Amino acid sequence: MSEQVKITRIPDDIQKSRQQACLYETNNEDWLASCATHMIVLHNYHFNNDEFISINKATRNYHAYPLVNIDEIMAIIRVVTGYTIGYEQILTRPLNWIDDFCADLTSLYGAKSHFVNAKEIDKMWMHLSVSKISSEQVFEIQKLYATVLSSKADKAKGGLTFALRRLNRCMLRDEDDDMAIDATIGLETLLSGGNKSEITYTISNRISVVFAHERNEHYTQKNCREIMKKIYNYRSKVVHGDTIKEKDKYHKINDSEVEIEKIAVDFLRYTILFVLHNTEYLDAKKFDEFIDCTVYGEQIK
Repeated sequence: MSEQVKITRIPDDIQKSRQQACLYETNNEDWLASCATHMIVLHNYHFNNDEFISINKATRNYHAYPLVNIDEIMAIIRVVTGYTIGYEQILTRPLNWIDDFCADLTSLYGAKSHFVNAKEIDKMWMHLSVSKISSEQVFEIQKLYATVLSSKADKAKGGLTFALRRLNRCMLRDEDDDMAIDATIGLETLLSGGNKSEITYTISNRISVVFAHERNEHYTQKNCREIMKKIYNYRSKVVHGDTIKEKDKYHKINDSEVEIEKIAVDFLRYTILFVLHNTEYLDAKKFDEFIDCTVYGEQIK
């Protein structure tokens, strides 16, 4: 993905050793962690041990690791694939030294983390789905991650980082209403452009630009405005503690009733995809320019 980051299959020696590095309190978490097949590898990372704590204590604390960098990579994978994957271990491998060992296992230090959807933990390991990606998606992940890295240098594009964090939260939420709220916050960040008035109207209009470009069999430029208004109706009732009726929870798409919170996450994912493919739209005013040019039949510059 970059000179310092790569995603690779976990080699056999690390597969055998990582369970010893950090054990979970419950069997279900152990099962889930053991199902991992690939790992994100970060090179040339270091932290200052200012408090002179032991290497064991430091490496067992996941806050010692670059979670921002890790979560950006996870967000891009989720944007491209739509998978709700997560991670439960962060491992450190010592280079050319060792202070402890177990039989012939590779020496690893590890931190337990809980960055997975709680619903996945409740499943038996044999019921977990196998997530696969195509070579085209691999290329897309590399390309979009490079775009994120380049965008971070521009302070005006900070909303992208915030929206990626909200997408990560969506994927890890256990409660459906929390998922919908996180998704709408992410959408507001990318589509509102700081506009505080008539926000439902503004975002409902601008989401149509997303689906004019990001082709999808379920969401179209024609139906996305109506769906966006329904998402905001659901969000408003959750936030204000109003009664949510059965009709508020679903939207009919191709003869199927789809949960509103799942549609909200989809809308956020496709909006992030759109702005990563067209970074000029990180300036939300560009959405209105596109709409005006379309209405008046002008050439879009």
